[in-house]
Amino acid sequence: ESPHGIYYEGTAEHMTSQAEREKVFPFFEKQQQAGRDILDKANDPTGNQFYKITVKNWYAFGKFGGDQNLKYELKWNGGKK
Repeated sequence: ESPHGIYYEGTAEHMTSQAEREKVFPFFEKQQQAGRDILDKANDPTGNQFYKITVKNWYAFGKFGGDQNLKYELKWNGGKK
């Protein structure tokens, strides 16, 4: 049975550097079909902002064959492949 949800715990860090945002933009372009204007909007404090998430733990929620929703802690290896 598929989980009902995935939950992450970690720290979010605001990416204020244009160079940092340029580096991750290809992922936004590919996954979100975002145009380069998203980078310009990030220069405006009221526009789209970029954050780096450092995950510490993650969990799956679901019934997994039972009647109750359960929370399962998953092994996190720091995002290494």
